[in-house]
Amino acid sequence: MVFGIVGKIGSGKSEIVKYLKDEYNAISFSCDEIAKKIIKENGLKIYNSEEVFTNTNLQEKIRTELHPIVFKRINENINNFKNKSELFFIIESALPSDDMFSICDKMIYVDSPYDMRVDRLKSSRGYDENKIKQIYNSQKYYDRFYDRADFKIDNSGTIDDLINRIEGVMNEIYIVGK
Repeated sequence: MVFGIVGKIGSGKSEIVKYLKDEYNAISFSCDEIAKKIIKENGLKIYNSEEVFTNTNLQEKIRTELHPIVFKRINENINNFKNKSELFFIIESALPSDDMFSICDKMIYVDSPYDMRVDRLKSSRGYDENKIKQIYNSQKYYDRFYDRADFKIDNSGTIDDLINRIEGVMNEIYIVGK
């Protein structure tokens, strides 16, 4: 099974990926990391997260030009596993694209209130309120992924609340192998 995990910056995607890796032995792929590797291999300019998240033209270029290559590489990696039907894969993307739907069996959208994301981004990345607002406003296209997601996980409570919500999703789709 291949899960896609998307959500706006600071929503808690990485926390969910970490939990699924630890508790379900999930094999994860970070679109950001694979994209950086492809960019480096090809000698292209590497943009920092702030540049990407504040430039909607650059985001669109990444989704239309780089993401097809990223998802092709992820698909090749998944296909290299011998017993892939018995495994659980996660694809995490900070800049989701429609390409994810072609290889993911299920999509999870992680959401949390704006003020919680602001607090997380201030403490984890040192962003100021203006930068966070600029990033947030550049992610309006995420709404189409919310509507298409198979599952929505609200990350507005404690870590225990988040774990309970993740477990609810896992129980609903009956993942074996924990």
